Amino acid sequence: MSHETLPVFAPEVALERLDQDEALLGEIITLLVEDAPAQLEAIRAEQSLRDLERVVHGFRGAVSNVGGVRLTAVLRDLEDAARAGQEQRLRPLMDEVSGAWDELFAQLGAWEPS
Repeated sequence: MSHETLPVFAPEVALERLDQDEALLGEIITLLVEDAPAQLEAIRAEQSLRDLERVVHGFRGAVSNVGGVRLTAVLRDLEDAARAGQEQRLRPLMDEVSGAWDELFAQLGAWEPS
């Protein structure tokens, strides 16, 4: 599946889960932005496939909570590849995670509650 066709950021998805609480979404975005560098570093670190799967799963949940649709999809594919032991897919997906995070980070920084 091509991730490029998915929206980078869909705040309406997150707001639906949060009962339209924009202040709470802002707080969750702040927490994600603060935590993401450590999560991205952990994803790139040498580790077992099981550990990679665990780290990716946690980060995917956090990204999904803010409406990061594209990055969520890439992380899901990375998690699936780690679970299936498809090591040849890991590096390209890790690279895609980095690019998708950069896109999401830019859009998160531009988001303002209405």
